[in-house]
Amino acid sequence: MKKNLVKSGISVLILSFIFFNGCDSFDSLPINIPLSVQVIVTGNSNSLGETASFCLDQYENYNDIAEDIKTLTYIEGALRIDSVSNINLQGNIKVELKNSAGQTLFLVNLNNVKPSNYMINPYIFPLTVDQVQMLNQYIQNLQNKCFNAEVEVTSITGGTTPHYIRAYIDMVFEAETEL
Repeated sequence: MKKNLVKSGISVLILSFIFFNGCDSFDSLPINIPLSVQVIVTGNSNSLGETASFCLDQYENYNDIAEDIKTLTYIEGALRIDSVSNINLQGNIKVELKNSAGQTLFLVNLNNVKPSNYMINPYIFPLTVDQVQMLNQYIQNLQNKCFNAEVEVTSITGGTTPHYIRAYIDMVFEAETEL
C-alpha cells in the first residue's frame, strides 16, 4: 500500500512538472521535405553525362509550407537508379550538385560500380561536414531555391549501345516552420 502511494505521489509530481514547466508553447514545427530529381543518362559512347536543373518551388510539398518556413536544413541525400539498359553495365559514376551560379555544393564519385546495384539499395551520399555546411549556407537564404544536378557515367563496360540509365537524386530537407 505504501509503495503504491509513493508511486502515485511521484507520478503526480512528474505530471505536474510536465504540465506546468515542461510544456512551453511551440513556436515552430520541423517538417521534412523530400524531393527527387530525375536525371536520364543515355548515349552511344563509353562516357556519358546529363544535367537536370530544378528549384525547390517546383515541388508541391515545399510550396505547401513555403510561406511559413523560418529555416531550411539539408538532412540526407542518395543516388537511386530506376532502370538501366543492361544489368551488367558497369563504370564510374559521378554525382555533383551545384548552386544556381554553378558553384559545386558536393561531389560524389563511385568507381567501377554497377548502377543496377543501386536499384534496390540507393547509395546514401557520405557528405563531409564542410559539404553539408556549404549546402546549408546556400539554402539559408530562402531566395536560393535552384540547383543543377549532374550525373556522369564514364569508363562504361558491359551491354551494348545505346546505354541508358535513369537515375534519381533523392534529398530530404528539414524546414522549421512558424505556427
